[in-house]
Amino acid sequence: LEPFRETGPRIGSFVLRGYLGSGGFYHVFLAVYEGEEVAIKIPASVCSRNLFFYRLGDQELEEAIKLVETEAEVMRRVKEVRRSGLLHLIDFYESGVVEVRKEGGVFQAPYIALQYCPKGSLTRVTRAPHARLSERDAVTVLLQVGLTLRECYRAGAFQKHGDLKPENLLIDSEGRVVITDFQTALRERRTQEAGLGTTGFYHSAPDSRADVYALGKILVELVYGEGAPESSVTGELEALVRASRREGPVDMDSFIKLASRVAQRLGVLPSL
Repeated sequence: LEPFRETGPRIGSFVLRGYLGSGGFYHVFLAVYEGEEVAIKIPASVCSRNLFFYRLGDQELEEAIKLVETEAEVMRRVKEVRRSGLLHLIDFYESGVVEVRKEGGVFQAPYIALQYCPKGSLTRVTRAPHARLSERDAVTVLLQVGLTLRECYRAGAFQKHGDLKPENLLIDSEGRVVITDFQTALRERRTQEAGLGTTGFYHSAPDSRADVYALGKILVELVYGEGAPESSVTGELEALVRASRREGPVDMDSFIKLASRVAQRLGVLPSL
């Protein structure tokens, strides 16, 4: 977190307190509402990380609003899945467009308000040797993510997440892994054209196989570290990586069955 020197502006009912980071098409800020911390996403085309707001033309503003509305659409569907008790999905609070009064005038700011996960993402695990997971814990995470995504497919929230990677798997205040960043689920064509797929995690399959491909890479990094080669994998995990990373990865149902068998052999049966 990069705290602001002065209290930031209000975005609707939320008071911005600091900068959390960027990803995809957004800047992400920490905000507070009635004592609760919230993550606020604002399109990077609208403002800078230090809250300098740009004067947008009508078309540019329309595109920024559409960006937010498109993601909010899928987030509402994801929230319905989350309400069934699947807490491995980021919680969605609201979205909208507000006026922000700053020096230089009044600016339109489309935004999305989401659950704040104070413990960062799984990059903390992949980048720090002392934080690496055991095979048991890594397979547990893999199954939790895979089973949650499968429920999203079945509920019609999306056909694939499309941008799974350690940065998009957050850790909430309870230590639970939480899936976030769903804009690629509705922007597949744009992602392919712009070449924005993350190297090593991206697969062009139009369905769950793309997410399985990413999970294989995530598994390698959780146990062996960021950038570790697949050849590092031995023992029980080798079959999982092979099933996910070959030219044609298996679908999520097949991957979950295989991961469940591996989990049983490792002595763990994760629950959602």
